[in-house]
Amino acid sequence: MLIGFIFMSCEKDSDKIIDVNISYPTISNPLRSPDTVYTLSGSPSIVVATSVDVTSEDAIKQVICSLIDSKDSVIGQFQMLDNGVSPDTTANDRRYTALIAKNGFGCLIVGGYKLQYYAETNEGLFSNIITTNMQVRFSNSVAPVLSNPVLPDSVVRPTSGQFDITLEITATDANGQCDVSFVYFDAYRPTGTYLGPIPMFSAGGSLYKFINPVPPAVPDSLYGYYKYHFYAVDNSGLISNTIIDSIKFVRP
Repeated sequence: MLIGFIFMSCEKDSDKIIDVNISYPTISNPLRSPDTVYTLSGSPSIVVATSVDVTSEDAIKQVICSLIDSKDSVIGQFQMLDNGVSPDTTANDRRYTALIAKNGFGCLIVGGYKLQYYAETNEGLFSNIITTNMQVRFSNSVAPVLSNPVLPDSVVRPTSGQFDITLEITATDANGQCDVSFVYFDAYRPTGTYLGPIPMFSAGGSLYKFINPVPPAVPDSLYGYYKYHFYAVDNSGLISNTIIDSIKFVRP
């Protein structure tokens, strides 16, 4: 006798309805004025009007513009509105506007900033993110100034082991100490061989240092006067005065 078995599975009806017609908001066409922000180093501020188009089938909860500095840190978030109140020109035209205003900087770092936009609906749906680049410059920008080089006149190379010598220099900037971007020196052997740009590191305030190990050496080419050309560069790319100095390396 054949006995047939019929297996039937029962699925519980879900009480959750999946909406396949979810519509996310979109933003487009970001504009700003001015294109480049110029400010004074003595009282730095960033002021720019910006707007963006928002398309959404659902009600918009908020449209946010974030101000991001040249070190990629968010330094402010601003609500964008479509209410016809200045700087917005027309209410309910889906063009959202904000005045981005930031001041009170202890020391403003100029350079490439960003404006980043997004929208959110009342249902908690987020739009795409748009990021635009913006330059912030000092209208009274000046180059950094180097002074007070400190390095030994001569160094006796050891016969074994090694020891360190320290090179120091002072780098200042009338636009603020944070405007000093890079301090370095070009080094040349007594033969004239270029050793490349060598960075110096902040020791606090306006003082920059480089610690150089001195090992033993046999070739005559490693004895004599090493030349050092010191430079500083600010965030706007302006180069300081040049200070040239030397160290005589002698045999023990």
